[in-house]
Amino acid sequence: TAGALAKLYAADANLGEGVMTLYSDRELAEGKIQDALKAYKDVATSAKGRLLISRAYFGMGQALESQGKVKEAIDAYQNVISQKESDAIVKAAQLRIDLLGKPETKEFLTWFAKQDFKPADPAMPPN
Repeated sequence: TAGALAKLYAADANLGEGVMTLYSDRELAEGKIQDALKAYKDVATSAKGRLLISRAYFGMGQALESQGKVKEAIDAYQNVISQKESDAIVKAAQLRIDLLGKPETKEFLTWFAKQDFKPADPAMPPN
């Protein structure tokens, strides 16, 4: 359990760093998010207990959202709900599913996944 919890915390840290880095270095961000996804999947498939499993699926949903993978994110949130770990996490997952079902959310996430916010090289002239 301690190992799974540590892996879950590491995944959360990678996801947080990855999401923040999306605004400056998409390539680095994608690597961090992929690392987080791998750790979440490991926890979801190997942990014992609904708490760790539901939190891993919730993190997986967030990571997939940040990549614009709406259907996969919804599937992850459905897995959170199926764990029935607590009313609070079930409500949070259902809220994410409801938001992801809105056309404007899908449109935004699809657009956002294609953006590169990396600052321009200051040595280059503006174009």
